Amino acid sequence: MIDPNQVSAPLVRNFIRLARLARQEGHPIGPTSEQIVAALIDDRSDWLRSSYPEPLHTITRLDTGGADWWHTALYVHGLSWRE
Repeated sequence: MIDPNQVSAPLVRNFIRLARLARQEGHPIGPTSEQIVAALIDDRSDWLRSSYPEPLHTITRLDTGGADWWHTALYVHGLSWRE
């Protein structure tokens, strides 16, 4: 579930940028949380680090950025950001 109150407009722009850049490069770029965002938004589980073997590990790691990271990632995933 996405809480619209937790979606951050600046993060939306940043997450789209990260996902597009990762797609261009063929792998995620940046710190771990940003790599997780790019992998989850682009449905690329092969981009997730081996240190986060279970989906809940990645979600827990992403949540360390703040609740807005999780809600914003879910929101961006549902957008047509690839265009």
